[in-house]
Amino acid sequence: MRVIFLAIGCAATLLATLYAKWLSVEHDVQGKIALILVDVQRDFMDDGPVPVKGALALLPIWNELLELAGGYGLIDHTIATADWHPEDHISFVSSHKGLQLGDQIHQCAASGQAGPDACHNITLFNSHCVAGSLGAQAPDGLATDRLDHTVRKGTLPDVESYSGLFDLGHTHSTGLVELLRARRVTALVVAGVATDYCVLYTVLDALEEGFQVFLVLDGCAGISAEAVHAALERMQAAGAVLVSLRGREGDHGAPSLLTELERARGKGHPGSQLEL
Repeated sequence: MRVIFLAIGCAATLLATLYAKWLSVEHDVQGKIALILVDVQRDFMDDGPVPVKGALALLPIWNELLELAGGYGLIDHTIATADWHPEDHISFVSSHKGLQLGDQIHQCAASGQAGPDACHNITLFNSHCVAGSLGAQAPDGLATDRLDHTVRKGTLPDVESYSGLFDLGHTHSTGLVELLRARRVTALVVAGVATDYCVLYTVLDALEEGFQVFLVLDGCAGISAEAVHAALERMQAAGAVLVSLRGREGDHGAPSLLTELERARGKGHPGSQLEL
């Protein structure tokens, strides 16, 4: 009889171990979720040299998103992207004699380095986010202690990187893709500035790399209203799910981020597309 009980006990232990492993594999297959805060830096706030109107008002939203990785546990990793430019960066109008603020220059990648976007336009801005400067730092009030990692971009003088993943020509990686895959991230929650520049390109590159993307409408601000509208249409058409953290006018009845994250955790289907 004792042998029978021992056999039953061993079988139960084995089943429990196998079940625990099954749960672990199931979680790994489902993947993890990362928050990507795009370029939340002083020089992009309302009073900065490259002002994004309404950016400062988004600080509470950004902090609430960071909190989702704390008490709520709905987000596994929190990552910021940041411009970190040399003083003579190619995007600075001061680097181009005879050109004016807002002008564009055309650039093509060097022979042998051409990526899918080998040739592209670069808009000229005031000098901003120079490496080590105060303007490159996060604005006062952002809960930076809740950030796991910061990915710096635009670090080379002749390379522009709107996206947090690659430069415009797709010849240089920022290392973000590798970081996300190492952490088994499959879905991203994206917010920050500017919707019509760095947010747009970050989202498009992330989708191209196979990540599911939730774009937080009330956590983003842009430079041009017309360009923002076009950017939102472009991101949604590429597969981004447009969501809202708090809900506000102008969010087109976007579904709740919390609801969508819960669906993602439970392998549910994302909400229907919005009418922009």
